Amino acid sequence: MPVESNVRRAKRSDLQKILEFDSSCFGASRKKLLEPIISDPDNLCYLFMEGRQIVGYVVAKVYRQMGEIGPMVCQGDREDIAIRLLNGVLGKLRGREVSMCIPKWETVVLDTLSKLGFNESFRVWNMYLGQPIIRDCINAAESLERG
Repeated sequence: MPVESNVRRAKRSDLQKILEFDSSCFGASRKKLLEPIISDPDNLCYLFMEGRQIVGYVVAKVYRQMGEIGPMVCQGDREDIAIRLLNGVLGKLRGREVSMCIPKWETVVLDTLSKLGFNESFRVWNMYLGQPIIRDCINAAESLERG
């Protein structure tokens, strides 16, 4: 399955824009987490832009027989873009076992994955001291270990 035409693979020159977009959703820089993952040529990173603004991005760590999708971050009112990004990266992971950590409130993403035949394996708890810092963004964690 080809990646949708308006979803494109991120280039090294996109890294700063991705970091800025991510920071706007999380309220802090996650450069130490994101830069090594996005810069690894074996991994996948796709983004959706409207004009010069990033609307969303998705990363997949690619291993021999599996892929781990995340992080995925998208503007909160753009479920359509989150689904396009997800479909694009899933097409590139065809034939591999795929895992993804998705908050239970991301129902559009969960419903889409269910319709594609994916099943929930287990649940984990997100815990916060005080208010969650995630702003109005659709998101999926980088991994269980690093969020």
